[in-house]
Amino acid sequence: MRAYGFWMYLAAATLTGKAAFGAQDWQTVDDFALASGDAEAHAVAVDGAKHIYVVGTANGHAIVRSSTDGGTTWSTRDDFVHPPETNYPSYTNNLYNAITIDSHDDVFVGGAGAAFMSGIRAGHWIVRRSRDHGISWETVDDFWQRMNGPGEPGTNASVYSLSSDGQGRVYGAGLLLQTGPSYPQWWVRGSDIGGTNWDSKLVVFAGYGGVSQLTWAGEDVYVTGSVSWYTDSATIGLTERSSDYGATWTTNLVTTNEFFYAINSDSAGNVYSAGNALNPSSVDWRVRKAAPGGADWTIIDQVTYEDTCGCGVSYPRPRSIAVDPVGNICVAGEYQERWIINQTNGATYGANQKWFTRQYSAASGQWNTTDLFSYSTNATSSTNTHTVAMGTAIAADGTTFVVGYGTTESGQHRWVVRKRAAVRPPPRLEIANVGGIVSVFWPGTYTNSTLEWTDSSGTNQVWRAFSGPVSKADGQNTVNLELIPGAQFFRLKSAVGQ
Repeated sequence: MRAYGFWMYLAAATLTGKAAFGAQDWQTVDDFALASGDAEAHAVAVDGAKHIYVVGTANGHAIVRSSTDGGTTWSTRDDFVHPPETNYPSYTNNLYNAITIDSHDDVFVGGAGAAFMSGIRAGHWIVRRSRDHGISWETVDDFWQRMNGPGEPGTNASVYSLSSDGQGRVYGAGLLLQTGPSYPQWWVRGSDIGGTNWDSKLVVFAGYGGVSQLTWAGEDVYVTGSVSWYTDSATIGLTERSSDYGATWTTNLVTTNEFFYAINSDSAGNVYSAGNALNPSSVDWRVRKAAPGGADWTIIDQVTYEDTCGCGVSYPRPRSIAVDPVGNICVAGEYQERWIINQTNGATYGANQKWFTRQYSAASGQWNTTDLFSYSTNATSSTNTHTVAMGTAIAADGTTFVVGYGTTESGQHRWVVRKRAAVRPPPRLEIANVGGIVSVFWPGTYTNSTLEWTDSSGTNQVWRAFSGPVSKADGQNTVNLELIPGAQFFRLKSAVGQ
């Protein structure tokens, strides 16, 4: 239950009031693994028919799970293992990292398919498509290249992120690692309208860095990540932009000692990114926004994390960002929590990763950390209590979904989906005093609500349900009572999700 507190002072001559807002609750709506194997959810999307799709990996298979009832029930829609070459066994290390849904509600998922190809373990860049809400699937991009001598290295690759433009082109960003001694490279590939006929659009030498994500915004494609070199200790946060479908690219944003982990856009073409800035003794969590074209980036959320335990800085790392049409934002990732146990014979140091969600409410204009979730309750285990949020999406009705994995005490990774109901504006209680009869009104849409009252403003308030009749007319709930001397305070107690 959730209580919306509306403190209404009732006296013979005065009616005043103020509102207190209740907290929203998160629910785990999918907790999945196959037997004793590991499972992780990596990304989530919601289509126009309110179908929820979650992608990831389970027991070495690339998995798509879907729900058509808001997350109450789930079914596995794709269970993909890359086909092996003739006479060679399959190598089961397949996974999906990314998902996008185009303007026709076609679903695209991307990741890596691993197989033994002519005796060589190879990572295939994989993109698959469904045109019937996940019932059937086809591979639309499968790229792998064998090594043909030192001058022609082969490729190992994986899709990290997918996005589609308004006309139906699909773009993917991920890791490119050539065979033999090599450093990772950013790789962007793109398709024709409809998601077929893929080719390479961008390759960037990453050094010790790596590509993170890409997004389509208006007429532009943005890809972000980091680059660094062994000759320079600084990490460079980098964002590249293309305005001609990936034919040419320009550097859009460059920062020093900063990691860009997540990027997304809204329907108006604004771009949002999330990352961390490294300071000598602290870490800054940063979320930025740029108008269409990405000329000027403004920091819209920044939190500084310092060492408060003498054991190192505890800080969050974003992994995904989602924005809905009304301006609500969700950034999800992990919170690295460092701890120390002081004992007579020394100190034990450790760190855990917790599921971390931070959200912006367009209604209140405020940012808040809304979920700090641990799958295990063992706070001092540095191996078996890691819980990480990997992806997030906001449905058309405002419901927020965050996906990732939690680790059991035995060390098993479990596929986890958490859901937060839409944050509705709090109901407004109104009061009218006509001829000594006081009427209290609130919206009729709050059908599963109870009006409560108390005559005390102290810390030991006793709230009682209003026992009189409630009338309904013209979209309003109304109660009437006689005006009495002294003070009376009212609040509306409502079920979660109302």
